[in-house]
Amino acid sequence: MRSAIRFPGSFKCPVRIYYGAEEGGTDGFVELAQRARAAGGDVEAVRVPGDHDTMKAAALPLVIELFRRR
Repeated sequence: MRSAIRFPGSFKCPVRIYYGAEEGGTDGFVELAQRARAAGGDVEAVRVPGDHDTMKAAALPLVIELFRRR
């Protein structure tokens, strides 16, 4: 499988990676966003409260606001 972290310059549109503060293994999201920004992409890793399932309630209003601004 192709891993996005190996192709940080491939993002063609703005990307927000929402992840829960109580999740494990999220360091890769931050690193991916940093690499993608260094390659000129509009990519952010956004930490929100919760775990893999409960973080959706915190992320959804942020997603809606992002689309409203665009």
